Amino acid sequence: MEKNDAIKIGIIGPYLSSSGTVTHVRTLVHGFHQISNVDPILITYIEPNAVVNKLKGPKLHTNRRNRYVSEIEILLPSSMPEKSIEKEVPIPTYLFEDSINPSSFDQFSDYLKYISIQENITVLMPQIKPFTLFCSVMATKKIIKEGYQPPYLIGVWHSNFGWIKDATYHLTMARMARPYVDAIIPVSENVKNDLKKYLGVKNNELLEIIPPGGINVANIQKDREALTVTLKKRFNINNQYIAFLGRHLFNKGIDTLLKAFKIVKESKQDISLVIMGSGPFTNHYKKMKDELNLKDVIFTGYLSDDEVYALLQGASLFCLPSRWESFSISVLEAMAAGRPVICTNVGGIPYWVGDSVILVSPDNPSELAKSIITILSNNSLAKELSKKSLQKAKEYDWMRLARKTIEEVQKVIVRHSNVCWDDKTYEFGDYHFDPRKGIITTPTSQMLIQDDALFFPSEALEAGNYFIHLETDSS
Repeated sequence: MEKNDAIKIGIIGPYLSSSGTVTHVRTLVHGFHQISNVDPILITYIEPNAVVNKLKGPKLHTNRRNRYVSEIEILLPSSMPEKSIEKEVPIPTYLFEDSINPSSFDQFSDYLKYISIQENITVLMPQIKPFTLFCSVMATKKIIKEGYQPPYLIGVWHSNFGWIKDATYHLTMARMARPYVDAIIPVSENVKNDLKKYLGVKNNELLEIIPPGGINVANIQKDREALTVTLKKRFNINNQYIAFLGRHLFNKGIDTLLKAFKIVKESKQDISLVIMGSGPFTNHYKKMKDELNLKDVIFTGYLSDDEVYALLQGASLFCLPSRWESFSISVLEAMAAGRPVICTNVGGIPYWVGDSVILVSPDNPSELAKSIITILSNNSLAKELSKKSLQKAKEYDWMRLARKTIEEVQKVIVRHSNVCWDDKTYEFGDYHFDPRKGIITTPTSQMLIQDDALFFPSEALEAGNYFIHLETDSS
C-alpha cells in the first residue's frame, strides 16, 4: 500500500492530562506513526475533571481555524520512536476547545464529522469512555446524512463494567451506540466477557484482545541512577521505598495502601511510601496521611516520564491496590523497571500479569501489608519477582501492540461493514437523544443526562457515592 493510500485513523481520546488512558493514546498515536501504511490523526479534548499538567511534555502550537476546531502539532518525543528519527515529526492533531459535557455532545459530534470529512479519515477509533463512542456514532450518522462515505467505527474498550453496570448514563449511552459500531477491541478477557453480558456484543463484533498502548520497554530500562539520586534528595527520601503510580481516584485504592503502610511501619521503621501522580483527591489522601500520623509518605505530584521511571527503578517494590482495573499501564511500567509488584486480583490485571506479581484482595490493608513485609524481608523472592517482571514486560512492547492493532483494523476493512445505518441523526433504535435539552428517551423512561454523566465512579470517594466530587486539586 502506497503512503497516499494509507489508512487514516482518527484516534479519539484525552491527551492533555495524566491517566492511563492518556498514556495509551499517546503511545498508540506514536506507534501508528511508525507504521508505513498508517497515518494517525489525534482528536483530543480536555476532560471536565482532568488535572491538566502544565504541558511539560510535547509542545502544542495552536492555529485556530474556527470556533470548534483548532489544529495543533504535537511533536514526537525523541525517546519514543523504535527507529532512529533525525528530527521531531509533527502529528496532525485537533483539540476540541469547548467544555465536554452533555450539552456539547452535538457540537462534539459535528466536530468529529468535520474532521472525518476534511481529513478523509478511514477509521474512527474512540478510546472508550461511553460518551466518546456515543458522539462518534452521532458523527458517523451525520456524515452519511450529508452524502459522504462514512469511516469504519472501531472502538477500543478500556472501561471496566464493575462500575458501568451501576452508572445509568454511561450504560445507556453505550447501549445506544453499540449497534452502530463495526467492531470493538477489548483490552482484557473480563472486558470482553462484560461487553457480551451487558451490551450484547456478539463474537463477530469483537476483535482480538489487545492491551491498550503498551510500553516502551527500552526507554523505561535506560540507566537513570543519577536522576534517581537527584529525586531522592529533592523529595527527602532517605529509606527504602514502596512506589505507587496512578491518578488519585477512589478505584486506585490509595486509602487501602495508606492503611497497609501504617501496619508495615509497625514492624519496619526504615521504609517510605512514594505516591506519584495527582488527581481530584490528592488533598483528601494527604489529609488521611496526617490523620494516620504517617511521616514517611511522599506525594510527588506530576512528574515527567523520565522522573517516573527513575523513581520506579529505585523502588524496593511497586503497589497498585485497585478496587477495579481493566488494565494498568503503571503496573507494566513498574515491571519493565524490574520491580517486584503487588496488585489486586481484580478486572483484567490477573489476565495480563499471570504469576509475575503477587495478587491480593482489594480493600484488605492487612493482606496487602503482609505481602509488602514478605517481599521486603525475602531477598530471594524479590529477585525472583523482579526477573519475572522483566520477562513479562517484554510482551507488551508498544510497537508490537501497535502493529497488532493495525492487523485487527485491516480485518474490519477487508470484510467491509455490516452495520445497518439509518439517516436519523438522533435516533438510536428505540432510543432518542434531544441534544438541546440533553434528554435521552428510552422505551420505558426519559433521562436527563447531567454533567455528572461524564464522571466515573472512580472519582467518588466512597463506593456507590458515584457523583459527589471534591474540588479538583490543581497543585
